[in-house]
Amino acid sequence: MFHPSASLDLLQKRAQLLQQLRAFFFARQIMEVDVPALGQNTVTDVHLEPLQVLDTGYLQTSPEYFMKRLLAAGSGSIYYLGKAYRRDESGRRHRAEFTLLEWYSVGLDDRELMAQMTELFALLAPATDIRRRSYGEAFQTLLGLCPHRASLAELQALIAARLELHSPLDNKSACLDLLFSFCVEPQLGPGITFICDYPAEQCAWRAWIRMRKGCRWRGVSRCIGTAWSWPTAIGSCAVRTSNAGALKMIREFAPPLG
Repeated sequence: MFHPSASLDLLQKRAQLLQQLRAFFFARQIMEVDVPALGQNTVTDVHLEPLQVLDTGYLQTSPEYFMKRLLAAGSGSIYYLGKAYRRDESGRRHRAEFTLLEWYSVGLDDRELMAQMTELFALLAPATDIRRRSYGEAFQTLLGLCPHRASLAELQALIAARLELHSPLDNKSACLDLLFSFCVEPQLGPGITFICDYPAEQCAWRAWIRMRKGCRWRGVSRCIGTAWSWPTAIGSCAVRTSNAGALKMIREFAPPLG
């Protein structure tokens, strides 16, 4: 006999969550949009692999490009709540098909977007601890090395020491990603952590400016977007910006699927 992978209780919680999300954005006059799941072209991000539909096109890894076309046409603040697809992502936190929330708030900078996201999570999980840390502070505190000033050789040596891996990575950005994912992120603690002020090497679809002590900040002054994704029947979820993580929040929203 066929049994669904999600319990009725979990599906009811999911339905309630979707209702709360839509109410949150409606109250802030952020319009819901529906964009194609299938497109002739696909993402250019080297870290995302799309699913190709033979002789048709690609299932979209996110609604980002379609949404940015709407923004360029003057849509104002918008959000998408629906399916997205990514190849080769399978496990506790990833499935090839998943539900994704992505929104763009016109006129907000990254700090204002963090405040908006804090409002959202305070609504969904009032007892959850929410904090903010800079990329540099978290990296240096937990790994003892300043990511803004570290050389490629220093990062490769740190990978060898911490992960017992003689890294074939030949660029600083990839080394930072590896170290942050495996050595910093697991130590951020429970609750939600905003990570801001990423190094310039992590810049993607962003502008950067020089700050005190040589740090660099990535941000868009007029329109900031964020994406929140979870497997189809919820499971664990990860929240991060759609543009390579100028803000990053990691939280287990519900128990993993069996």
